[in-house]
Amino acid sequence: MKRAVHLSDNPSGVIVDYAREQAVDFIAMATHGRSGLSRLVQGSVASQVVQSGVAPVLLVRPSGAALD
Repeated sequence: MKRAVHLSDNPSGVIVDYAREQAVDFIAMATHGRSGLSRLVQGSVASQVVQSGVAPVLLVRPSGAALD
């Protein structure tokens, strides 16, 4: 298992680029559990990573987050 830490103003881009470069098999990430207007206004890194299709993604919501 390989782990990496990168700092960026474009986290979804860094995650997707790294996944492509390293040919990752799987991505696991936590979400803020936002939905609706909050997600629309603030965007969603997790959503952008999922939509990239670079690898299967497991999303984990924080405890107490509401389900849509």
